[in-house]
Amino acid sequence: MPPSYNEVMAWNPDVLTSIANGIVRVQAHLEVEAPKAGDPVLNLTARQWAGQARGPADNRAAGITRWLKGVADEYGDLAAALNAGAPDIRGAMTALANRTTLADADGYILDRGSRSYTVSFQPGRAPDGAEFDTGTAHEHQTALHDLGIAADTAVTNSRDAINAALAEIGGSRPPRSRPTAERSTRRWPPVTARQSAMARPLRSNAADLLER
Repeated sequence: MPPSYNEVMAWNPDVLTSIANGIVRVQAHLEVEAPKAGDPVLNLTARQWAGQARGPADNRAAGITRWLKGVADEYGDLAAALNAGAPDIRGAMTALANRTTLADADGYILDRGSRSYTVSFQPGRAPDGAEFDTGTAHEHQTALHDLGIAADTAVTNSRDAINAALAEIGGSRPPRSRPTAERSTRRWPPVTARQSAMARPLRSNAADLLER
């Protein structure tokens, strides 16, 4: 059952626009900060920043930048959903209000708290000489009820689009660094009997130090 006329008119779609404006500012801030957040060597030259860690660090930095830019895009999608929903809801509200005014002008007064959109004929508000007509009453009631459904659908569609965008943001995760162990390729010569004998007193002395 659709919301009543009073319930529909209590909606404030301008709130969606205000929220969207704030989200657009967040999106713009993320787009500006993404390259900075993903720079592991800010203010360093290539000569100052070199070595085996350079490649993995650069890859991780690039991943962070891509992730932040992706989050910014998802915030843009959320703002778009909010901005699209506001005029759709507002248009549905206007259509219902206009159709109610039209019914009132014919003397068929909508029960504004009814979710079935019942109308009652009031001769004092009808044009001169007009009388109750079952077909006209049904036409007004059906049109108003359908517009109530349309208003409810506009809100539902907006909610679904907003929830979908929020789900994308909630599911976004920063990239994880995956360190890889590197095995040494250097071949060490076998330990000789002389070297082993020399090592025994070193191990013994170390043990003595730990026991003191």
